[in-house]
Amino acid sequence: MDVGAPDGGPQVARLVKEGDLRRRLAYDILTGPELDERAGQLTSYGALGTDGGVIGVVNPSHGRHRVPDGEIHPLVGLRRGRRADNPAHWTVAQPGLPPLTGEAVGLPTRLTFNRVAEFASNQGLDLWMFDHVTPLHFHYGAKDSPGFSVSRSPGRARFEITVHDLRVDRRLPLALLAAISQYVLASPLTEAVDAANIARRLLRRPKK
Repeated sequence: MDVGAPDGGPQVARLVKEGDLRRRLAYDILTGPELDERAGQLTSYGALGTDGGVIGVVNPSHGRHRVPDGEIHPLVGLRRGRRADNPAHWTVAQPGLPPLTGEAVGLPTRLTFNRVAEFASNQGLDLWMFDHVTPLHFHYGAKDSPGFSVSRSPGRARFEITVHDLRVDRRLPLALLAAISQYVLASPLTEAVDAANIARRLLRRPKK
């Protein structure tokens, strides 16, 4: 996954993951002129610095299943509780900032992420969205912090991150995008990867 400059300039970072695309393995964050300088790690549950310290977490739990932010570690995820399928219910927590709560912005996003979709998901009917089709726009902020926004225009695979509070560590919005990519979006590529992984596991099973 490549991270470009907002003005269309050269790439400023690259996220590299080894293993299956949909497994919760850490991305290595590479920066520098040659994109070969390690700047920490991130997963769909948060980000770590180069020293292994926690920069912040993405808390996807919500409602009666919500767990405290402090119980989440980027490399472990949720030990208990339940992940909400709606990114508008997620929270981004960074030390020194108030918890940044999610909000769906714009009619297309609100129509896709609402109580009807949540009810269907709770009944086992996952309403997957396919890449290049549905526009997305989520804002994460608090009373004392304008936070940041992530958005995607229809027909484009590229996401845009707008940081409204300069105190927000840039690695946390990237962790949030990793969570959206892993838990919300579906595409022919990721579905094919899942099918291939299932087939490999079946082929490895010893015959009885």
